[in-house]
Amino acid sequence: MYVLEGLGLQKMANNVTEILGLGGIPPEEKLKRERSQLSLKKMEMGIAREKRREEEAKERSAISWQKHQRQQALDEKRTRILNIQLQERELALENARERQNQLPNQRTEIDLHILTEPVAGVLETTANPSGLSGPQVQQENYKTWLDGLESGPVILILGRRGSGKSSLAAKMAEYMMAIHKMPCYWIGLPEGARDLLPHWIKITDAPDKVPVGSFLVCDEAGINYLSLLFNTSQNRFMRKLLMIARQRHISLVFAGQNSRDIDWAISRHADTIIFKELGLNQTESERTDVKAKAKRAVMAFKEIAKPERVEFGYVCDADFEGLIRFSLPSFWTEDLSHVYGLLDLNEMENKTRGREELDKAIDGETRSLDDPSLDKDILELRRQGYGVEKIAKTLGCTVWRVRKCLNI
Repeated sequence: MYVLEGLGLQKMANNVTEILGLGGIPPEEKLKRERSQLSLKKMEMGIAREKRREEEAKERSAISWQKHQRQQALDEKRTRILNIQLQERELALENARERQNQLPNQRTEIDLHILTEPVAGVLETTANPSGLSGPQVQQENYKTWLDGLESGPVILILGRRGSGKSSLAAKMAEYMMAIHKMPCYWIGLPEGARDLLPHWIKITDAPDKVPVGSFLVCDEAGINYLSLLFNTSQNRFMRKLLMIARQRHISLVFAGQNSRDIDWAISRHADTIIFKELGLNQTESERTDVKAKAKRAVMAFKEIAKPERVEFGYVCDADFEGLIRFSLPSFWTEDLSHVYGLLDLNEMENKTRGREELDKAIDGETRSLDDPSLDKDILELRRQGYGVEKIAKTLGCTVWRVRKCLNI
């Protein structure tokens, strides 16, 4: 008890000593020191506040500059497209004048691409830009990707049957028409689909006739550009178009169930791949360069409730990767989602016959490689002084076969 009382008295003595400044530091000096420390803290907080304001101002300035740069780039693209379109029109007018001078007695009509067809029913639909959105956390990257759709990219949409590939391609076309006024064309649709589309989407089977600055949709690309029919004139032309799409500002969208079904050039030139919900074995059966992206898409779709998956797509692009959400196009109908049921399969059969003829030619050339008597004939004609091309023409084989035998 006496010990506790002694400790209490000692503590009180220390407090009194400190208050009266008897411990070596006067109270006024201590208060002055505390005020100095408080002023220093306020100064440090003010400096930190000013730094935060400067950083926020820099961020706002950088964002404004990026927006300005993006808008300037879009304006330049539109100007280039307009110049090319005007040049094409001037050339068409000049050609028409020349024809008129050559045939003065005949009336010449100049097609200026004026919309003259009657508008009725579904054709009254106006392009609606709403209903296409990306994640809020990547809004800047998503906006960059969306703006880039005008500059002529190649877009590949992959997914199982009924996953909503066609409606996504149509929605993108509707958005580009509404925002950028890009003329839209659809390749390979049956003739019966003409009445199901709005007037601003044209059906075409000749992508070479599509004007500069267009948005081109090819649904069921595995039918129109089948990978096994790589040597058809249709596939060869598409490969050429893929190489100059950006120069002509033509944006291409291909929708198919699997990348292996579609001509490899389309997959190779793709700037963006959008995955819808994939089939059971699709991930492992995709092309090697697509497989890793497909696996990431599968993981993303697992986080979405199954009834809602049809509204989403997983985008893989250099500027943006993530899920986007979209609504059905304003003109979409159940008949349009099943429009390929009207497709005439005879054309596909004719293409298959062409492929069989190509296989026969390849098989014949393969057999000639193993024919030893052909080597003797080639060597004999060579001794007689025949050239490589003349030997090939005489024996009915290829120049490559002759060169292989002669080791040249």
